[in-house]
Order: sequence, then C-alpha cells, then structure tokens
Amino acid sequence: MEEKLISLSIKKLASLMLGLLFCSSGWSMPSEFQAIYNAQLKQVDGQVMMTLKKEQDNLYSYEMITRPSGFWRIIIDGSIREKSTFSLENGVVRSKTYELNDTIRSKPRQSSATFDWDNLLLSGYYKDRKFELPLNRNVIDRVVLQIAIMHNNQQGINSTEHYILDRDKVKRVQINQKMSVNIRVPFGQFEAIEIEHVSEGSDSINSLWLAPELGYIPVKLTQKKDGKTIFSASLSQLTH
Repeated sequence: MEEKLISLSIKKLASLMLGLLFCSSGWSMPSEFQAIYNAQLKQVDGQVMMTLKKEQDNLYSYEMITRPSGFWRIIIDGSIREKSTFSLENGVVRSKTYELNDTIRSKPRQSSATFDWDNLLLSGYYKDRKFELPLNRNVIDRVVLQIAIMHNNQQGINSTEHYILDRDKVKRVQINQKMSVNIRVPFGQFEAIEIEHVSEGSDSINSLWLAPELGYIPVKLTQKKDGKTIFSASLSQLTH
C-alpha cells in the first residue's frame, strides 16, 4: 500500500510539472536546451529533466522525464516520460504529436495523440480508450502549453486563455500574469515574472516564474490547493 501511494505521488509530480515550462530566445529558431529541476511533492523527492531539440526544418521535440531521487530511488523504480513534437507556423505554436510512457505504476501506462491539421482531426488513445475530436480551435497538448505561454510572454502577447488536450478531453485554461519578483533557486538569483494558470474544472492553481535573463525558462514552479503549496520545483541545472 505504501509503495502504491508513493508511486501515485511521483505520478502526480510529473503531472504537476506539466502545469509549466519552457522557452528560448529567437522564436523563429528556438535554441536547444536541457533544464533539470529539484522537485518535491509532500514527502517524495524527485528530479524532472526537460529537453528541447530541433528535429528537422520547422519541427521540434520537447521531452519531460520525471523520476524519484535520493532515498526514494531505492523504493520506486521506473520513470514517467512525456514527449511532444511541435512547430512554429506564422508565430503560432502547433502541436503535432504527444506520447506518454509511465513505467512507475505497477501496471505501465501508455497514451498518444496525433494532431492532423490538414483534416482538422485530433485522434489517439488514453489508457485503453480511443478518441477522435475535431480540431475546431487551436488546441495544443498539455506539454506544448508551456511553450505557448513562454512564446506569448516573450513576444508581448497578452493571451488570457488556451485550449489543451488533457487525457482524452479538450479543456480551457485560464492564464493570469502577475508582478515580477526577485527569486533565488539552486541555479542562481533572477528577476522573474509570475504566471498563473488554472484548468477548467480544477481547484488547483499552477504558478511558474519566468526569467527573461534565461530566455524565459522558468526558474520555479508550484501548485497550490486551498491556499497551501502541495508541490514545488526549482531550477538546479541548465545547459544549451
């Protein structure tokens, strides 16, 4: 039972990290990078690694791997890997594919989605359920949400909402920009812009602090519920 609860906590850790991340300067050709965060969800310590790569022409991949760290590596085996491909077309971020491979659970889980913009069709599967949804608005996946937030902030675009694919449903996400603050993390001290976002039907508030000095890569991420911080992560390493 204890192992199951810990595994669920690590799963939530990965999910929470996806409430946020990413950006780089020069959006016509984003720079490749790898960012590592020290994260904590209640009693569980973890590490999250996020990697941006240019695949070909105007196609990029963005991958997030979450795994337990420290003492918890002895108890929990496996990782949670989420990867998206996307393009930047006429200043608009567009998801192409999304995939999930969760090996932390006792029963491994896989999910995937394909964004067919030619036929305006979003299809894939979540758990054992197949789905097909119309692409009647600029829907992005929940990983690429972070890219869109960073892109808009860098370009000075005041976007207050996005629509994302979350599991097998499309949800509206409300975006709120707050004031800049000075913040210290293991990687250093930075002036950062706080951004909040809340998913439709959720009572949790996700926040990320974007550092213009680092090309708007977040230096800190949190999630709050009922006024209490239940998750936090801080940037510890960054390479380009």
